[in-house]
Amino acid sequence: MNEVYYVKRGKRYVPVSVYDSNISDSLPHGTHVTVVNSNHTMRRYSIDPDYAPLIAAGLIAREYLSQEISRASEIRLSNNRNKSLTPEQAQAWDNLIRTLGPEARQLEWPSVYEISEAGVNAMIESAKKMLSNPTVKLAYDHFILVAKLAENHS
Repeated sequence: MNEVYYVKRGKRYVPVSVYDSNISDSLPHGTHVTVVNSNHTMRRYSIDPDYAPLIAAGLIAREYLSQEISRASEIRLSNNRNKSLTPEQAQAWDNLIRTLGPEARQLEWPSVYEISEAGVNAMIESAKKMLSNPTVKLAYDHFILVAKLAENHS
């Protein structure tokens, strides 16, 4: 069923959009994840059902994941992997390197692997929290069963 939406401009109502539930509610063949939060809805289409909790956890934990990746990628002293530099210290080091040359560089950044490891670990923790709820775990197990049955059906 099509519905036309109007807005008032001056004294007249002007059509601005059309909603068709047949189009909006249709999905392509495959397994999909939809996560609805208070401020937004996120969708991923044609995913591997075995990764559904990881994908859902990643979508839900995006902000936490970003913070962890940011924290994991901070500049640090090369001989002290646990101490991050403040912005003032980083600026001072940059000034020192400009003054003394590249051989004075004694700072390091984490590898891409270390950064991605922090992100994956954050998603794993989020998935563990979600699946510790018996209702979520049962729904996930049903989801996997139905997805595998649907996959074999084609």
